[in-house]
Order: sequence, then C-alpha cells, then structure tokens
Amino acid sequence: MKLLVTTALEETWGNGQDILFLGEWCKLYGRKETWESKTHETIKYNWDDREKLYSDAKYLEELYEKLLVELSEQLNKIHNVNYSKLYWRVLIGIWLGYFIQILLQRWQSIDNATHNSNDIETIILNQDDESMVPQNMINFIDLCCGDLWNHYLFGKIIKFKKNIKYKTVSSPNKSNVETIKYKFNLKVKIKNIIFTFIKKVNYFISLTFTKNTELFFVTTYLPLLDEIMLNLRFNQIPKIINSQNVPYCIVDNSIREWNWTENNNSDFEQFLKIMIPIQMPTIYLEGFTKFNKYLQKSTWPKLPKLIFTSNSHIYDDFVKFWIAQKVEKGTPLVIGQHGGGPLHKLNFQTDHELAICNGYLFPGSNGNTWNDKIFGVGQFFRRKWKYSLKGGGLLIEFTVPRYFYSISSTVQSDDFIKYLSDQKKFVANLPSEIRKNFTIRLSQSDQSWDMKKRWNTYFPEVSIDNGNIPIYKLFKQSKLIVCTYAATTYNQTLAANAPTIIFWDENYNQMHDIATPYFDALKKVGIFHTSPESAAKQITNIWNDIETWWNSEEVQDARNFYCNKYAYIPDNLLDNIEDSLRKVIEKTK
Repeated sequence: MKLLVTTALEETWGNGQDILFLGEWCKLYGRKETWESKTHETIKYNWDDREKLYSDAKYLEELYEKLLVELSEQLNKIHNVNYSKLYWRVLIGIWLGYFIQILLQRWQSIDNATHNSNDIETIILNQDDESMVPQNMINFIDLCCGDLWNHYLFGKIIKFKKNIKYKTVSSPNKSNVETIKYKFNLKVKIKNIIFTFIKKVNYFISLTFTKNTELFFVTTYLPLLDEIMLNLRFNQIPKIINSQNVPYCIVDNSIREWNWTENNNSDFEQFLKIMIPIQMPTIYLEGFTKFNKYLQKSTWPKLPKLIFTSNSHIYDDFVKFWIAQKVEKGTPLVIGQHGGGPLHKLNFQTDHELAICNGYLFPGSNGNTWNDKIFGVGQFFRRKWKYSLKGGGLLIEFTVPRYFYSISSTVQSDDFIKYLSDQKKFVANLPSEIRKNFTIRLSQSDQSWDMKKRWNTYFPEVSIDNGNIPIYKLFKQSKLIVCTYAATTYNQTLAANAPTIIFWDENYNQMHDIATPYFDALKKVGIFHTSPESAAKQITNIWNDIETWWNSEEVQDARNFYCNKYAYIPDNLLDNIEDSLRKVIEKTK
C-alpha cells in the first residue's frame, strides 16, 4: 500500500512506505536528499492539460456567478442589510473566485491520486476549523500558499470523499495569527515617530480640506509627482492616502451555519457549500458590522465623484469596504492595469476588475481596445535609461507560489518545474564566455523554491542577484536584458528602448488572441522566442554587436508596433488620464 503525501509537511510522510506525492509542491529542493532517498512517484498536475484548464475555467466562471447571487442573499440576511450583488462582488468577489478555484484544483488532485492507485492511505494532522480560518484577504493569500492550510484542505476533501484510508496524528502547534517579537531599534523608532507625525498632519489636512465630492486616488501606481499634478487638475489638494489595519476577529460558528437555497449539486459543489461558511474570512462575517461603523469615522470623501486605484481593490480590505459602500451609492470606479502589456488569454483577476469597474486604464495607445470600459492612456512607468555596451547580460527570473490559487493562462504551481528546466537549458546553451558575463536576477519572493541554491548548483560561475539591487540600476549596467515570463518587465524594457530578448513556452504562457500579430512581429526580428534554445542562439549571434541589431530598421519597427499597442509612452500621460476620468464621470452621471 502506498502512502499519499499531500504537502511538504514531513510529519505526514510515514516511515519507510512507498510514497505517492500529490504534486511537486511536496518536494522542497532544500529537502531533496530526504525525498530522493524514498521510493516515490509524483502525481501529474491536473491543469498541465491546458484544454482541461480552459474547460474547467468556463465551469468555474458559471459556478462563481451562481454562488455570488446566493452569497449576496445569505450575507444580506446575516448582516440585516440589503446591498446589491455589485456591492458583494467588490467586497468578497476576489476571495470567492480564488477560493472556488483553489478548492476545485485540490479536489481534482485527490481524484488524480485515487485514479493512480486504488490501494493508498494517508496521514492527516488533527487541525480544528477555527485555527484555519483567514482573518482577511492578505491573511487568506498567506495561508493558501502555505503547507499547513493546504494540508488541512486536502484532509477535509479526503474525509468528505471517504475513498482513501487515513489515520490522524497531532498537529504542530502553529497559530493562524503569528506573534512577532520586535527588538528595539533606534532608527526604526525614529522612523515610526516621523511617520506617526506625518499621519497626524495628513489626518488634519484630510479633515480640513477634503471635499465630500472630490475624486479619490489610492494606490494608483502613478509616480508621486504625477499623482500630485492629477489632483491639482481636478482642483483638489493632494493627500497621502493611508489605509488602515483590519482588526482581529474571533470566529463565531453560530453565524457560519447556513442553509443554502439550492441543493441539487454535484459532490464537489456540495463540499464547496460546506467549506465556504467555514472558510470565509472573519472580516466579512464576524467583523462586518464593527468595521462598517469604523469606516464612518474615516476622513475620506463621503460622496466622491470617482475612485481611481490600481491595486487596493484586490487585497486591501479596508479600502474594499469603503469602495463597496461608495460604488453602491453610484460612485464610478476606475482601475489602472497592474503592470503592463497584453492581457492573458485567461485571467480571473482581470475578469473581476472589468466586472466591478466603470473604466480600465490600459498601457497602450487609445483606439485599439476591444472593450468599451478600456481606455488606452499609456504606460504609468516612463523611465528611460541608456544601456551599457560595456555591461553584460541580465536574466530576469520570477517565482510563483508552490500551490495554485488563481486561474490564469500563465505558469502556475507545478508548471514552474518546466519553467525552471527551460531556464537551465537557456543558460546551458550560451557559450561559456557569454555565460560568465550574465547576471541572474532572482525574485525577492522565493516561495520556497530555493532559487539561489538551485542556480549555484547548476552554474556556479554565473553571478546571482537576490533581488536586493534596484532593478533599474541593473538595467543601466546591462547591454542586454532577457525576460522570461509574461508580465510587466519586458514591457518596461521595450518601452525604454533597451535591447531585450523575450522567451517562454507558449503552452504555459498564453496571451489574449488579439496579441498574436504583435508577438509574431517581435518573433520575426528575433526579440521574442518560444524556446530557450532559440533565445540562446539569437544572443550568441548578436552578442558582439547588439547595438547594430537592436537599432536596425526592422527591429525598431517591430518594437514600435508592439509598444504602440501595449507599452506606449505618451508625451501627455496626464492629459490622457484626466480625459479618461472625465469621460467616466460624464458617462455615469
């Protein structure tokens, strides 16, 4: 009989049995000697099959919309309010979407294990429900990326399905809410005093000069000077917007016992309806009434003409509560695209943003979008730099959480092993004299992949940056930048006209269909590649004269063609933003 291991928690690995690892997330690189010494196999990631991913995404979208209606009714009843579905979409929508997707991925992983072998057993830690309830959205993200919470979730699924034998053992004594002890630090103390003083001054300014109907800007991702100037264009005094900490709430099981209106569900949906009230963050249940009263003391505008943010609508529950209240009263919401470049073919977060906003500020030029909510205003980040012909190459790496948590047609969870394999192939295919002139820039968030240790093992001769040096400083020191994932960085380097090579596996990074001709143009001139070998070959060919290749007419034409669509740097960014905001205000009157 094989032992099913669901996470990297080694107290559940048994003693001497053949192991069936549920995913690559179980096998920490830093513990390689331990798991390699055991007879084991690893279950294939359920959404490695991209057709299945898209099929399941469609099902999840329909399920999400159905549950959002039911949850809106349920929460209105619990809190004795009568808010619209839009209110609840703004407040709990991103959590609900993530949670449904997470649960299906974990459910299918257990299905895959039972399909692999009928003769398996597992060890489940004894964890109580209350200790695993997230406090708020940020706490939820922290939990769902960790081993203890995922072990809890897998255990709940196994107990519900009743098709895998298990034994229960005591759980590590770990609390959901960590207690951190701080040592006295004079510099930190002085900074805190200064920060507290600034907050008090800002509070006074907000209390004295805030108009109840002014526009509200929070976490816009605009440079500070631009945000100040944008405020002045609307004849309002610029302010520092400080969010607030969300208070800790004790779980009250009496308000988590729900009667759902619809009972004709699949096994998965039945389980989901059991878990939603158990797992909903306390801020949306136990803390809801108290927090709404707390918001009434806020110095923020009572009836803002418009709200503009690029990030706070996802993870900041204080701001989300406030936005939900204002949107409910008719205030339009404008969201700036977080990052840049084309949208992914599949991305729940973007779908959520387009569903809750009245306007979406896009980093391309105007007049080439497919949704009437989208305004092409240009890149918020407009830094340019002169690359160094005496510098070396810069390979930009990234990481993802070991555990999946959000639907997207990008590298997720176990896909990262394939990503790492391609990175190794790329560096291995560079001639040694070029390889020695490369720096590998790691993500500051390692996500327990042990990236530095891996690279030091793979290629000890290559320089490693842990993510501590400011990225723009590294850009200036490099003569060529290599981008390896479908996100912000390559849009910034292309917009800045810095020599750039891009490569990724299109099976794991799929962009929106309308982006195809633009990537085809980049591919034709050797900027974009779909294999590590092709990218390494291109670099080998141009290394000794990168500038001639980069400044050639065909390369610059392709770069401009792409940047005009997705990484546009306008001369009049604030004009574009102001015009877009005014259009949204006028449209929603």
